[in-house]
Amino acid sequence: MDDKLAAKRYASALIAVSSQSELEKSVALLENLTTLFHDKKFIEIAKSPLITAGEKSDLIISALSERPTKLVNLIMLLADKNRLAALPEIVKDIRFALSTKKAS
Repeated sequence: MDDKLAAKRYASALIAVSSQSELEKSVALLENLTTLFHDKKFIEIAKSPLITAGEKSDLIISALSERPTKLVNLIMLLADKNRLAALPEIVKDIRFALSTKKAS
């Protein structure tokens, strides 16, 4: 499964269990994290088989200014499934869903 398809599924799941305000807060927090994905060193760490999923999720979670449970669980799941690279795409999908809700 490619990252875009996986991102849609994870974003849909988060959207299904979150309120509008929770989604807005999650997007704001995740947008700050997506800047990490422009750093080659961070990408190496995120993809490294030598670093455990727990260490990867701890690294990302520690970068959050707030730690909502649903968002922490999502990051831990993504790390466990080796899908951390899908985070920027998940943010795009949630942002799109929020914009369509506001437009209607």
